[in-house]
Amino acid sequence: MQIIQANCPSCSAPLTVHGDQSQMTCAYCNTPLFIHNNAGHLELSLTEQVQQITAAVADEHRKTREQAQLAQSAQQAANDRQLSMTRLNHVQDHIQTLIKEGEHGDAMRKAKAEEYKLVRQLGEHAPPTIPVTVYDYRRGISFAIITTVLILVIWGFFGGKPNLVIAGIIGIGIGAFFRIRTID
Repeated sequence: MQIIQANCPSCSAPLTVHGDQSQMTCAYCNTPLFIHNNAGHLELSLTEQVQQITAAVADEHRKTREQAQLAQSAQQAANDRQLSMTRLNHVQDHIQTLIKEGEHGDAMRKAKAEEYKLVRQLGEHAPPTIPVTVYDYRRGISFAIITTVLILVIWGFFGGKPNLVIAGIIGIGIGAFFRIRTID
C-alpha cells in the first residue's frame, strides 16, 4: 500500500493519502476529494459536486463584482453630474453678478460659453439658462463695413456720386444696432 503526502486542492492543508483509497475528505475543510492513481502516481482532485459548487461560487462572485462595478459607475456618473451642477450654479451666479454690474462684453461671453458647455454635459438634468444681452463689437464692426460697402455699391449702381461720409454714418448706425445680441 502506497502512502503519500499531498496538499488539499481546496484549502492547501497537508494530507496523508493511502494508495488503496479512491475517495477521502479533507480533515481541515471537509472537502470531498477523489484520489486518482496514474501509473503509481497519486493525484487529488475535487469531486464533481465540489467543482460545480466552486464554479457556481466563482460565477456568483463574478456577477457580484460586475454589479459592484455598475453601481460604482452609476455613483461616479451621479457624482460627476452633481459636480457639473454645482459648477453650473456658480457660473450662473457669476452671470447674474455680471448682469447687475452692467457687463455685456468678453467676461459675459466667456461666462455664457462655460454655461453652455456645462448645460451640454448635464443634458436633460440641466436647469434653464439665463438669457443675457451682450455687445459683440466684432459683429458690429462687420455689419458696419458690409453695410457701408453695400450702400456705396448701390449708390454707384444707380449712377449717383457715392458719398462716403453718408454711407459710413449709415453703416456705423446699422453696425451699432447689430452689435447687440441676446444669448440664451
